[in-house]
Amino acid sequence: MSEAERRERLRVERAVEYIRRRLQLDAHFVYEKSSDGAFMGIDRANREDSRAFKVTFDPAVLADQSHGQIRCHAFHELIHAMSMPLYSLIDDKILMAVPIKNGRAGLRKQYWKEREDVVRHMERRFGPLCFPNLPWSKA
Repeated sequence: MSEAERRERLRVERAVEYIRRRLQLDAHFVYEKSSDGAFMGIDRANREDSRAFKVTFDPAVLADQSHGQIRCHAFHELIHAMSMPLYSLIDDKILMAVPIKNGRAGLRKQYWKEREDVVRHMERRFGPLCFPNLPWSKA
């Protein structure tokens, strides 16, 4: 791992730890570098421990982001990760019950769009309340 990648990993770790501390979450995180072009992602770590999360990040993409912007991204991704069991249940159980001929693909597309809208709304409403010092207009 290059010096620049180590520096970006440290910035991501600090941002996630800041969010974890401020929200008083009993969670632990595993970090993994990626090169998919996305800022970062936080997902359940596929372990029996529901408090374990995997954080992926692209050092090249994050290099020009401020610490505050990385914290905003981490908060957004953590909302996704924490709500994933609910959304997975909807996707796996409810949407799969819709017959294909009745438009399951269209319903799934609408569902994913609405899911992102809900997460963005939660981020915009709760973020400034939980983290008033972060640059929410630039996130």
